[in-house]
Amino acid sequence: MSKYEQIVKLYKDGINDKNEISKKLNIPENTVKSYIAKARKEGLIEKKELKYDLVVNLYNKGVIDYDEISKKTNTPLNTVKVCLTRARKEGAIEKIRKRMENTEYKQIIDLYKSGITDYDELSSKLYIPKSTVITYISKAKKRGEIEKTKRKRSNSKYEKVIELYKSGIVDYEEIAHKTNSTYASVTTYLSKAMREGRIEKKSKIRTNTKYEQVVKAYKEGITDYKQIAEKLKMSHNTVKAYLTKVRSEIIVENQSEQTEKMNDNENKEEENVKKIGGKEERINRLKQIPLYEEIILNAKNKNITPQDELRQMIIKLNDPLKRIELAQICFLLNNVKAPQVILNGIISSTSIDENIRKTAIEEKNKIINELKARQEKINANSDIKDKKLDNSEIEK
Repeated sequence: MSKYEQIVKLYKDGINDKNEISKKLNIPENTVKSYIAKARKEGLIEKKELKYDLVVNLYNKGVIDYDEISKKTNTPLNTVKVCLTRARKEGAIEKIRKRMENTEYKQIIDLYKSGITDYDELSSKLYIPKSTVITYISKAKKRGEIEKTKRKRSNSKYEKVIELYKSGIVDYEEIAHKTNSTYASVTTYLSKAMREGRIEKKSKIRTNTKYEQVVKAYKEGITDYKQIAEKLKMSHNTVKAYLTKVRSEIIVENQSEQTEKMNDNENKEEENVKKIGGKEERINRLKQIPLYEEIILNAKNKNITPQDELRQMIIKLNDPLKRIELAQICFLLNNVKAPQVILNGIISSTSIDENIRKTAIEEKNKIINELKARQEKINANSDIKDKKLDNSEIEK
């Protein structure tokens, strides 16, 4: 029997891999290919595409990953998909479900029933992707082949997180660092454990967070967001967002303190107002500011106090010119810190027009000068009192 006849016989027997035929008969692969092509022309074997034979043969041998077939046969991925679709229609290959039930699927279910319920362990034992293990087990549960029980999470991050939390470490960031987990994962694990009643809810401590670092830098006197970002190695946008929050919190805190004082004792309010020129002068100066009238009208329409409307405007108002007016109103209401914080925010901003920045600087200087003048009056009054005491002592 010639080599040509031997090749044709092997090919008819089902050995469609040219490389395999080449090794069996000790013939170059190119010779095998030319003989098979010749046999197809002569009608000795069926005229099927070469790539189609290779793809189907590999798939039937157990290589079910399309990408792997594509690499092994040097065939485009789309061609592999077309070949396998055609092969299914012709009945040349079994359906995936049947193949699955006969091989990997049965192995996974048997191991799962034997007590190995951890997905990672099943994946490493059978050298199968974890996602495939999860898919097979979920299908088995739907079919009723295995019971729907909670799988054990022995020595998992979940258990480690709970163990650390019970030991007294309630700082989520510290737990995340020790268990090599994300902050979000720790939050999820502990929330679940609290729902299950495994741990009691404790006060969550977050120390040394990025926000707190920004607050610390701001209180130290660093008001430029670029300097803070460079110092803390953070993005400019994050620092900007944190600074906006810091400033609004400081302003609202100062304003709320001032409002409480005003509500508690009206006499003290009048005394404080006199320090900046008396009640009538203050009202006249406030009426000259357009935004003041707007605050009063908005408060009436919303049925809230002017102080509450002022707080809302401090947080929400973005127009730099109107924020300068806000600073003036806060100062006339005897809030010393709030106007300076507002004006510093405008001055340190890089996206503000130069003319607006100059206006803010001028307004800040006016406030500082007025505060100095006020302090000088207080000092002068205290000196007069001291002198009167001295004279009374001399008389005695």
